[in-house]
Amino acid sequence: MASGAATPEGNLRLAALPFDRRRNGMIIGMAAAALVVESEDAVRERGMRAICEVLATNIANSAYMAPA
Repeated sequence: MASGAATPEGNLRLAALPFDRRRNGMIIGMAAAALVVESEDAVRERGMRAICEVLATNIANSAYMAPA
């Protein structure tokens, strides 16, 4: 919220305006992310040092679409 990336709109019908001039941020959770995950051995072969370790994963999608 502090960065202005999330919409402050409480009404979902007014917040879900993907190609509209009235859009004022995104609904948190509608974005995507990607990570490159490689084995520790592959990291070492490239002469690098791993900076994190994946402990668990979770995938979720509500696939909710606001009615037009």
